Amino acid sequence: MTSNTGQRPLEGFTIVEMGNFIAGPYAGMLLADLGAEVIKVEEVKSGDPFRAWGKGLYSPAFCAFNRGKKSLTLDVRQERGRDVLLRLADEADALIENFRPGVMARLGADYETVSARNPRIVYCSLSGFGQSGPYRDRPSYDTVGQAMGGLLALLTDSDDPRPRGPALADSLTGLFGAFGVLSALMARERTGAGQKVETSQLESVAAFVGETLTFYEAQGMVSNAWTRPRLAQVYGFDTTDGKQLAIHLSSPPKFWEGLTDAVGRPDLRDDPRFVDRNARAEHYNELYEELAPLFKQRTRDEWLALFEQHDVPGAPAYRVNELVEDPQFAHQGIRIEHSHPEGDSVTAKNPLNLLGTPLTYDVPPPGLGEHNEEVLSRLGLTADEIATLRQEGVIGERGLAAPGS
Repeated sequence: MTSNTGQRPLEGFTIVEMGNFIAGPYAGMLLADLGAEVIKVEEVKSGDPFRAWGKGLYSPAFCAFNRGKKSLTLDVRQERGRDVLLRLADEADALIENFRPGVMARLGADYETVSARNPRIVYCSLSGFGQSGPYRDRPSYDTVGQAMGGLLALLTDSDDPRPRGPALADSLTGLFGAFGVLSALMARERTGAGQKVETSQLESVAAFVGETLTFYEAQGMVSNAWTRPRLAQVYGFDTTDGKQLAIHLSSPPKFWEGLTDAVGRPDLRDDPRFVDRNARAEHYNELYEELAPLFKQRTRDEWLALFEQHDVPGAPAYRVNELVEDPQFAHQGIRIEHSHPEGDSVTAKNPLNLLGTPLTYDVPPPGLGEHNEEVLSRLGLTADEIATLRQEGVIGERGLAAPGS
């Protein structure tokens, strides 16, 4: 039986986050969920640019990636701001940054400088293309990472190349970044030494779609948006009530047999075009044309009941407004609500369920500069010194409104 210790896995660890938008903040938030104290260092007047993607400086875009953190506004371009940053790093277990390569060096807070002062620090750099190489200095956002890493070509049709969907490259980079920090902290437990951790959108996306590389090298196959659906026997259908559902048969014959029974067409099993998975992959479009009209004959709920009866791997193709009403979604406790003086927010919980060291979500996304006094006081600064930093513009006032708001 698993015992609940009441302590989250990273309690007692401190992480400095120099992150904007998604990759760095997502890595920081995942570690904050695990109990780390994450101090988010933000630009003095407007903070993380995601703050302003709405009214004021507390937008849903910001809240989605920044729960559980403390906010310190700091002008690190000023000498006194850099000094505060370095003092923070002196006491930290890890630092996460997702600026372009070279920016932290220009700020005087690169790995060499920080680790010379704190050899135990884990220093994580997230970038578009890596810290070296011919593309090192190119600008990159999520879509650039998806395109370069080979993911975008798997999500779009060649006759309609417009990007679509969520920020997968940024999120994957943040996820792998958090994984890297955890790995380096574990290594430090054995060696006593910190280290540099690097990953990029290019590496993260290429790893995520790594099977396409394996298939290409083994068979010369160049995957497109339909390659995996065809091989894995994945389908999507419209139902008579205007809703949609998805089916993933994979390779076990029982699922194909269950589907043909559910739709009342067991004869399809004897059709030479569909006799086994390879045949169905070869005649994927023909099978779709056989099945699509059948799904227009019942509602989605009726089909889902038949799927359950015949053990067919299928699900409603939800949009978010439907997802939040689903009983399994509620049972898993995925919806996390927070109240804050600057607004209420809802985020999706960390997908990890650690039964012995459960995660909690008590701390909402921070207001801009909300923890200036707390963090600086812990560094030993007096109230007068903090006031001087504020007067000099090294730190800002808490809760500044967005320009023009």
